[in-house]
Amino acid sequence: MATFVEAEGMVHVINDVAGGEHTLCGDAFDLASDEPGYVWSETRSRTVTCPLCAAII
Repeated sequence: MATFVEAEGMVHVINDVAGGEHTLCGDAFDLASDEPGYVWSETRSRTVTCPLCAAII
């Protein structure tokens, strides 16, 4: 089952093939070290709103 996270106001899908440290669009869980205010948070949503993640799906 896919894992969904919210970041920057969009819902992304975790890329489990890459070890679960990135979303399908390539955002890393530790991007906050480079981008102030960036954080992954759990979401109950199952609707992907990130256009890049959606394009890969």
